[in-house]
Amino acid sequence: MKQKNQKINFSDDLLKSLEFDQILVKIADFTNIENNKITIKNTKPLTTFKQIERKHQLVNDAINIANKKTKISFIETGIIKNDVSHASKQKMLSSLEIFQIAEFIKFHEKIAKIIHQAKYISPSINSLLNKSVNLKNLTKKIDQYLDSKGQIKPDATNALKFLNKQLDNIGHEIKDKLEIIITNNLKNNVIQENIITLRNDRFCLSIKANEKNAIPGIIHSTSDSGQTVFLEPIQTINLGNERQEVYLEIKKELDKILKMLVNDIGVESQSINTKIKEHNKLDEIFAIAFYTLKCNYTEFITHNIENTLIEEENYSLKLIDACHPLIDKVIPLNLDIISPINAIAITGPNTGGKTVALKTTGLLTIMALSGIPIPARKGTKIPLYNAIFCDIGDEQSIEQSLSTFSAHIKSIIKAINYGNNNSLILLDELGAGTDPDEGARLAVAILDYLVNYKAHIIISTHHSEVKKYVANSQTILNASMEFNLKKLVPTFKINIGVPGNSNALLIAKKIGLSNKIIKKARSLISKEEIVYAKATKQLSNQLRMIDSQKTQIVQLKLKLKKTISILQNDFNKINKTYEKNHLNKLNLVNNHLKKIEASIAKLQIDQDKKQLDMLQNKFNQQKKLLSSIEQEITDQHSDNFSLGDEVYIKSIKTYGKIKNIHSSNNIEIETDQSRIIVKIDDIKLSRRNIKLAMNKKQNTF
Repeated sequence: MKQKNQKINFSDDLLKSLEFDQILVKIADFTNIENNKITIKNTKPLTTFKQIERKHQLVNDAINIANKKTKISFIETGIIKNDVSHASKQKMLSSLEIFQIAEFIKFHEKIAKIIHQAKYISPSINSLLNKSVNLKNLTKKIDQYLDSKGQIKPDATNALKFLNKQLDNIGHEIKDKLEIIITNNLKNNVIQENIITLRNDRFCLSIKANEKNAIPGIIHSTSDSGQTVFLEPIQTINLGNERQEVYLEIKKELDKILKMLVNDIGVESQSINTKIKEHNKLDEIFAIAFYTLKCNYTEFITHNIENTLIEEENYSLKLIDACHPLIDKVIPLNLDIISPINAIAITGPNTGGKTVALKTTGLLTIMALSGIPIPARKGTKIPLYNAIFCDIGDEQSIEQSLSTFSAHIKSIIKAINYGNNNSLILLDELGAGTDPDEGARLAVAILDYLVNYKAHIIISTHHSEVKKYVANSQTILNASMEFNLKKLVPTFKINIGVPGNSNALLIAKKIGLSNKIIKKARSLISKEEIVYAKATKQLSNQLRMIDSQKTQIVQLKLKLKKTISILQNDFNKINKTYEKNHLNKLNLVNNHLKKIEASIAKLQIDQDKKQLDMLQNKFNQQKKLLSSIEQEITDQHSDNFSLGDEVYIKSIKTYGKIKNIHSSNNIEIETDQSRIIVKIDDIKLSRRNIKLAMNKKQNTF
């Protein structure tokens, strides 16, 4: 054993052999940012519990938001980041580049708003947003100067507005003169086309090439056919020059505006980069969420407050209905490694699912440690391994001239040299690739050596000697892949505690091998093997009976759940009737009170003291009756709290509103001074809240 405490990086070869790279490629397809595709494809398991917990919280929050059917997407930020970098160095940007920076900021703010609105279901992902960074003034200023297509507005400044008007006026004057020239030369067949065109930003006429000297002026270009020349008449040259001077002034003003906006972006470059980082991180997290939801897992789990998926200490590895995410219609895997057991030896026929079981365990472990939800049921536990050692499949290396057996041994040596009590070791077909007897003895010796590390170990093997060794071990469990002997097909279901049989003779007989050969083969089996096989068969039958009983229990639970649901509906009906009776009483008392109040008001005017006293007594009696009914309703509703309810906190004698319901016993209340968490028994609905609730209910009857 060497360097037991050394931290081992999860190698690319390991991640590839467990097909984690394929998962990452699928996740990367859900991101819109090129750098994120690279980042995701290079994902490695995280090394600290806090990192893993944080990543799972973020992904869980993203799933919560995505499940609300909120439209949320992300855009490429690479070009934006480069443009912001150029602006920070005072390098000139085009108006379109400036416009795209502003559009990114506004787009990101819309996403931030969605996330902020969902902060109660996604507190972790909401914390990624830097609320102190505000770029509204920058986007407002850019919008002031640029139009919706990213061009500088013609009236962006007073100077630009004046110059553009001047440019238009000169242009109209030039066109008017050219129209006159066209009219004057139509009859002499000099004009090729009756249009005014721009060449080198000068207004020109289309003149027939053989008549180019008919009108004095400057030729700026010729048509491709050579039949037409584009000529600026001498009458408009001065105006054209004047127009060019105005155009240069406009360009100076445009450059001045661009320089100003670039400077503003440069000043805010750090804040913009903060937004870019936020956007990239959100895109990465939501890519995992979108992938998880797109996979349509029957059930998936993340590490959160309600479900502790990752075990900070290496206590147990427990998989409940775990599925390989790359295999369709896979049989869920259930296994449990918990002290004092720290190893499982799986046996069974070829193509029975042993390799899939090992790959599923390794892949889901890698995914969970990388902050990616896994297809499994609640109760699944993944220890915080610091290393995984894996030898699955035929890993021959032609380059190093290694045989199959040598390649396996090389992988096992890594586990021997660096494995410790915080490792997961997965070895497929231990002892294969060499003489069966020697391979079996070597497999037993390797397993015996590795179990002393207290690492979690799962191996698959065909060797009977390994099964016997495991049967006598206190720290290793036998397991087998179930095989349907009637149909001669594997069921891919794993049976923990039962060693598997190859069933070679039975399969051969059913296929049609001679009985004489079968009998001869059976005669060569030792008595010890026969006794062992019978014991194994009995154990398998007992486990099947237990599974059948488990199925019956599940069915009974479903029936019980249905019965409870029916009873609950009946109770709700009775409860509604009870509430209606209370409402009738309440309405009756309220009507009495209104009449008495009206009588009192009238008597106060008439000054009849005797009758006033009598009505006052009746009023007080009705008030008491009203209070008793309200109290009864309050008691009835005291355990049916909802967010926003106004309640009275008995222990501190104050009122507040319900802001969060953490569990069936703990309620978060916001008072005028602070937020506190109290027990449900310490609060009751306020009178005002009850009246509002009753009024709402009254409208439904």
